[in-house]
Amino acid sequence: MKHRRRSRVKIEEAPPPQGSALLDELAINSGLPPELIGEELSGLLRAQGLQTSEATLDQLRDLLTEYLQEVLVAAQASFADEAVLRSQLELGLEDGVTDFIEEKERPDSKSQAV
Repeated sequence: MKHRRRSRVKIEEAPPPQGSALLDELAINSGLPPELIGEELSGLLRAQGLQTSEATLDQLRDLLTEYLQEVLVAAQASFADEAVLRSQLELGLEDGVTDFIEEKERPDSKSQAV
């Protein structure tokens, strides 16, 4: 029985997309509206002085890392502000303080708390 020598098949990987093709692929794979994502990414690239047509995967990774950190920090601040307001409201209601609720006249002349 002769042994056949197996030849190795070299599989060449396609280079990652760049520029507009990269942005299109990212927008489609995000699951979000492609036109919204495309505009947002293009704006972020321009803000960094980068050309959309020449954007690389590594540049987008760095850009999106910074962007997501900024979004998370803003969201945390917003939630913290909301929590503070909610706790102040709860404390005020527990103490019977309701002077922050304005009385407004309705068109039918009855007052309504707002």
